[in-house]
Amino acid sequence: MSATFEFSSPLTLLREWRDSGQNLTEALVLGYTIDLPFLEKYFIGQARGMGARVTVLSDAHQATHDDVDVRYAGRSYLHGNVVSSGAFHPKLAVLLNDEQTWVAIGSGNPTTSGWGHNSELWLVMRAFRSKGPAAFNDLAEWLTGLPDFVQVPSWIGATVQSIADKLRPQVVDESYSSLRVFSNLTQSVVGQLPATGASELNLCAPFLDPTSNAVAYLINRLRPEKVVIGIQPTLGSYDGRSMVDALNSAPAHEVRYLDESRTSHGKLIEWTVSGRRHALVGSPNLSTAALLRSTAGGGNCELAISSPIESSLLPPGALAEIADLASRRTITDDDYVPPRDHALTLLGVRRRGEGIDIEFMISAQVAVDVETSSDAGPGEWLEFHRIEGTDAGLVAYYCAQTAPAGCAVRLRAVIDGTTHVSRVAFVTDLHRCGPRTNSASDPRLARDYSVDDLFENTDLAWRFRDDYLRLATAAGKQGGGQIASTSAETNPDGTPTEDDRWGAWITKVENAFKPSLAGLLFQNTGDTVLRVDSPGWAVDPDEGVDITEDEDEESVDPISEPLSPKIRIAPSIASAARAAWKKWDKKVRRQISGAEPPLPVEIRLLALRLHLDLLAAGLWGPSDEEWTTNLLELICEVMTDEEDEVHLEKVESTRAALVANGFALLFDELKQVGGNEVDLAAQEMWAMAASAVAKAQEPDVSHHLLHPGHAYGRIATGTAVERLIQRAREAADDPWAETRALLAAEGLNAELRDGAWTADIGEKKSRRATAARIAEVAGAPCCVKVVSDHGACCVLWAGSDIAYGDSVTRLWKLFRIKVIGGPTSTIAGSDGLAGARRTYPIRSPKGEIGEIAKTMGMDGQLLSTFLAEFTT
Repeated sequence: MSATFEFSSPLTLLREWRDSGQNLTEALVLGYTIDLPFLEKYFIGQARGMGARVTVLSDAHQATHDDVDVRYAGRSYLHGNVVSSGAFHPKLAVLLNDEQTWVAIGSGNPTTSGWGHNSELWLVMRAFRSKGPAAFNDLAEWLTGLPDFVQVPSWIGATVQSIADKLRPQVVDESYSSLRVFSNLTQSVVGQLPATGASELNLCAPFLDPTSNAVAYLINRLRPEKVVIGIQPTLGSYDGRSMVDALNSAPAHEVRYLDESRTSHGKLIEWTVSGRRHALVGSPNLSTAALLRSTAGGGNCELAISSPIESSLLPPGALAEIADLASRRTITDDDYVPPRDHALTLLGVRRRGEGIDIEFMISAQVAVDVETSSDAGPGEWLEFHRIEGTDAGLVAYYCAQTAPAGCAVRLRAVIDGTTHVSRVAFVTDLHRCGPRTNSASDPRLARDYSVDDLFENTDLAWRFRDDYLRLATAAGKQGGGQIASTSAETNPDGTPTEDDRWGAWITKVENAFKPSLAGLLFQNTGDTVLRVDSPGWAVDPDEGVDITEDEDEESVDPISEPLSPKIRIAPSIASAARAAWKKWDKKVRRQISGAEPPLPVEIRLLALRLHLDLLAAGLWGPSDEEWTTNLLELICEVMTDEEDEVHLEKVESTRAALVANGFALLFDELKQVGGNEVDLAAQEMWAMAASAVAKAQEPDVSHHLLHPGHAYGRIATGTAVERLIQRAREAADDPWAETRALLAAEGLNAELRDGAWTADIGEKKSRRATAARIAEVAGAPCCVKVVSDHGACCVLWAGSDIAYGDSVTRLWKLFRIKVIGGPTSTIAGSDGLAGARRTYPIRSPKGEIGEIAKTMGMDGQLLSTFLAEFTT
C-alpha cells in the first residue's frame, strides 16, 4: 500500500464523487474549528445538490465565523455543537450511499485554511458497502460510542449512530487488515502503539506542549534508534529546551526546520520496524491532551488512522542546530490549556411538534432566558422564552413555542453574579435537512433549475418544460393526490416523524422539484436560495492561517454569498422563445384540467406560479384577451379539493397567496359587478375562493410578489394583493364586507343603516342611477336609499320585482325584471321609468310594496315616510 499525493481535501473528495455520477445519501463532517459560511459555499451546496443529508459537528467553543454570515444551518443541513472534557478535535469526512463509502481522516479543519491553504495530511479509504476494510468497522464503533463520551444534541447523536451503521461493510476485506483506526475515547493513543523497538521514529505536528512529555512518551514506547522531528521554527508552538531534553533520551536524533511559506498543520507519527514503515495521521498533536490521555480521562477527543507506507511522509527541511533549538520558545504555559467558558453552552435546538427542543449545559441551577434572532445580527435579538431554574449539568428542555427553521437561538443566564451568553445554535428542521434522494418509483424532475436562468437559457428552458410535463404525467398515472405520503415514523436517527407533517411533506416536494423550484413555490423551504456552486474555488495565499492546536484565533475573512432580493425581478423571455413558452403553458393547462383525479396540489400550484411569471414577462401582450380566461382556468384548478389532498396550513397559505395574486391581476382588468361572461365567471370564482384567500400569511404573499421587468408585463402590486386578502378576511367575519368592498371598487359611497344601503350624493350624480347601481352591486334582496340636494329615492329589489319610490314624483312604481337585466337596465336605462306595472302614491303604497319590503325585513310604511320627508 502506497501513499498518493493527489488528494487535496474533502472538497476534492466531494468533487470526485460528483464526477462519478452517483447520488449521495450521507455527508458527515467533523472538525475542531469550523467556518460554516465556507462550508455552505463550497461543500454543503454541492452535497445537497447530490441528494445528501449533511451533518456537521464541531467544538462548541471554536467557531471562526460570524453567526450573522450563516445562511442555511438548520434549514439545509444539521450542525451540532459538541462539548468534550478537553477539545473536540477529530477531523473526518464521510461520503456514502447504498453502494459505496468514502472516508477521509486527517488533520484539516473545515475552514478556508484547513481545507485549502495549510499543508495538511489526509488518508482516504474508498470501498463498496458490500465489502470493505475492518477499519470501517473501527470507525463505526467510534462513531457509535461518541455520544457516550462527549455532549452532543441527542438528534445529532442519533444521526451519527445511524451513519455508523451504514459504514459497516457486509463483508470484511482481510487484505486491508493493516489499516487501523485509532481513537482515544477510553484509552490513550500512545497506549495503542506497538511497544517494540523501532529503527526510526519520525514526528511532525504544529503543536507540542511546553513539557514535550508526549515526545518523551513516544520515544519510551517505541524505543527508536533514531528520532527525526520536523517543526516550523516560528509558526510552530513548542518549548525548545524541553524538546531537546526529550530527544536526548534517544540514541540519535535530528530536528528539521520546515519551510514556512505555508502553515504546516499535518500531524504525523511514523515508525519503521523490521524495514516496514508505518504512518499514523489524523488529528492528534504531539501533546499530553491528545496522545497521553483518553477522552474519558479528561483528554481531547481525537481520531487518527495508521497504514503501511513505502516512503516517508515527513516533509523535507533544513537541519536545525540543537543549541539554536534549545534557545527557542514559541509557547507559554497559558497556551497549553486555552480558556473555555463551560458555564453555559448551547448544544442545539430543533423543531418538534408545535414547539422546539433545547439542549444545553449549565453549571448552576438558575433561570435561563432564550433569545432568538432571524439572522443573529447585532441588536436583532428578541426575548423568546424563560426557562426557570433547572438542575446543573446537561438539560434537555421542551419549549411549547415554535420557531422557524434556521432561526438563530442563544441563551442568557446570570451565574454567580456574572452574565453568561452562549454561542448561537440554529433551529433545525430534521425533515428539511434529510436526504433528498427519491425512490425509483417517485415522480420527479430530472435536475435542479435556477429560476432566473430558466427563462433566459433556451436549452435549459426546453429541458425544464419537458421535465415538468413528464412529472405531471407520472403523477397522474400514480393516481394524483400527493407526490408522497405526509406522515413518517419516528426513527432514532432523527428522520421525519408524523409530529411535523409539513416537514415530511415539503421534503418530498423538494425531492420531486429540487430545491430551486420548491423554493420558488414555498417560502422558507430548506434550499430556497442555496445554490450549487461550481466545484472550482480559489484561496488567497496571503489569507490568515490556523493557530495550530487552539486555532480559535484563526482569522479568515468569511466567504458569504449575497442575499437574494426579497422580491424577485420579473423574468425576461427572448422573442424567439415566446412561442415555445405559450405552447407549453397551454399543454400544462390542458393536462391539469383533464386530470382525474386532480394532479397533486404542488404540481398545480407550480403551474400557477410559473403562469404568473409568464404573465409578468409580458408573454401575453396588451391586445391578447385570452389571458384572463387562462388565469381563471388555473385558479379554478388549484382551488379544486379532493379527499386525499394535502390539507396543511402552509400549503393553504401558499395557495391563498397565489390565488390572491391572480385575482389582483384579474380585477385590474375585469369588472367586479356585472359585465360579460368572463367578468361573471371571475366574480363567481372569487365568491368561491374568498374564504381560502383569507388564509394567506404575509411571508407567503411577499414571497410571490415580483418587481416589474417588462413593458407589457402584468404584475400584481403588493398593495392590491393585501387589499384583496383583507377584503376576504373581513368577509369571513362580516356578511356585508364583500358588498362594501364591491361598492368601494365601483366608487359608490354607501353605508348600511337599519338594513338599507344609504348614500348621500349631493349634486354630483343622478340619484336614480346611483340607487340602481348600488342595488346592482348589493344584489337581491336589498333596500337602497339615496339622498341628493333635490330629493330622495328608494329602491326595493326582491327576486324579479323592483319597486322604485321618488320624493319628487311622489310615487312608488313597481317593475318586473325581464329575462335578463337588473335594476340599472330596469329603472335607469334609456327607457327611464317607462313600463311600470303599478303606480302608487308615496304616502299610501298598496300591499305589493309592503310585501316586497317585508321579504327583506323592512317596513314599507316607514320607507314611504322617509320619502315623504323630502317631498317639496
